[in-house]
Amino acid sequence: MRMPKALFITVDGQFRTWPGIWTDVFRRNGFEPCHVSLGKHWEFAVNYGAPHPSEDYDVEDLAGFAKWRAPDQSGNRFLPANTSDEDILSTVAVVETVITGNHPDLVCVWGNTTMQSRAASEICRRRGIPVFYMETGFFPSPDSWKTMFICDHVGMYFQGRSHLQSVADSLCAGNSITEIGPELLDYIDKWKSTKSSKYEQEYGAILWPRDKTLFVPLQTPRDATMYYPRTIVNNPRALIQWILDHLPDGWYPIFKKHPGDPTSMSEYIPNTHRDYTILERGNIHDLILNSDAVATINSTVGIETLMLGKRLITLGDAFYSDMGWTEDIHKIEDLPRALNRIENDPVVSGKCLRRLYQFLHWIIFKYLTDPDKVDNLMEKYITARQSV
Repeated sequence: MRMPKALFITVDGQFRTWPGIWTDVFRRNGFEPCHVSLGKHWEFAVNYGAPHPSEDYDVEDLAGFAKWRAPDQSGNRFLPANTSDEDILSTVAVVETVITGNHPDLVCVWGNTTMQSRAASEICRRRGIPVFYMETGFFPSPDSWKTMFICDHVGMYFQGRSHLQSVADSLCAGNSITEIGPELLDYIDKWKSTKSSKYEQEYGAILWPRDKTLFVPLQTPRDATMYYPRTIVNNPRALIQWILDHLPDGWYPIFKKHPGDPTSMSEYIPNTHRDYTILERGNIHDLILNSDAVATINSTVGIETLMLGKRLITLGDAFYSDMGWTEDIHKIEDLPRALNRIENDPVVSGKCLRRLYQFLHWIIFKYLTDPDKVDNLMEKYITARQSV
């Protein structure tokens, strides 16, 4: 009897270590791991002149999702701006050949924001092959307190929506997802006391102003989530400038560079006479708790803000927005009104808090996967198999 095969599709230049974290887990559970690299970097993993794929694919859905081919070189640019439809279809053909040639029972991709990963998701969807979207999680494991991974089957994620979003929608509709056990509150207490986060937290001296403080965590310039629909601004420097241009008097902004952003601080200096602070270091917990409001596009700092019981302002679509916990604004001119509402109602409470706890319980104990907790991984595999 043939062992089920798990195919990892990667490039060499990004997150090249993650398959090794999981291959032993799959092997111990009866899977044959297989790893195929498409090239050195996503933006160069484009194949020119290869045959077309065996089926028709929507090029715009694959490659236009995040402005990857914008002529002004804006966007995430996992593809060169001049990449043609023919080049994209040729690349899809290569991905199709990799998948069909390996006969996988499961395909694993890192994220789903590159054209190649999105193509793999759609190819697998048509063939009934479940896909795991895997990425570093934003909370530590309740069991080992090590880094957890997002391990999401992406039948809906291919359309820009994840399994996590479907849970959010269900909660928003008032459906009960899970009962809240004492383990969640115990976990929150430990998370607060250890001041854990997705990235290692550094401590930097912060001079807190007398004015009300708005904390704005910046995302990386190449973060594809900054290019989702209804995102107000998709550039960290532009975000700084827009906040400064529209922040009401009496508010002081503190920005923090993303830990993974190599951009020089000098490039983020805005054109303003207004006082502000841009930090390279600072503990996220301290910044959230000592601020009067938090504004983010769709960073995981947003879910950490909610975890600490505070509401926040979203400037773009996020899996935790539009749930009643956040102030969701779709044009920057609405910032003053959102700040005023949060100032008057700064914490999540009542029925919203109950639904938030249900959502957090599901994220931490179901959605995020500790590589050491094999049964959780296998449960997700079975769920994925049943959903295709």
